[in-house]
Amino acid sequence: MGCVSKKSISIIIEVFKKQKESLIVVGALAVGYILVSALVVISIEPETFPTFFNAVYWATVSLTTVGYGVSVASISNWKRAYREECQTNDEEKTQLELMEEVRKLC
Repeated sequence: MGCVSKKSISIIIEVFKKQKESLIVVGALAVGYILVSALVVISIEPETFPTFFNAVYWATVSLTTVGYGVSVASISNWKRAYREECQTNDEEKTQLELMEEVRKLC
């Protein structure tokens, strides 16, 4: 079985057995969230999502891939570029100072 041992599988099965109720609640909330999101998007953009299935598919894919493809490096590059912009642009510098003050308050 490669890297997965019988002991690992038995531990996973035991956790599922002990946490059955919690997993059911979380699963029900996830399905409910997807269905509500699908209802919202189909009512807002009916021409984009002609069927409820299309809206459910979109909601499932969108909600399960949040953050996909966004790396720490890309965020760091964006921050660096923003800080450089703030050093040369007075309006942006003021915005940066306000954001830093708000961050200190939180």
